[in-house]
Amino acid sequence: MQDRVGDHLTDEQFGLYLEDAADVRRYVSVFDYLRAAALSPADTATMLMDTQNNLA
Repeated sequence: MQDRVGDHLTDEQFGLYLEDAADVRRYVSVFDYLRAAALSPADTATMLMDTQNNLA
């Protein structure tokens, strides 16, 4: 008997159920990449304030 792997992803527009282990690994890999590339909370706040000041 094979272990079942699954994950359900949702946002405001759709839901997606990943059952294949390779699909789950791919989505985890993409999420890890995006998380590593994201600004820190402090850097995000600074970027948003700079953007607001440049638009004023």
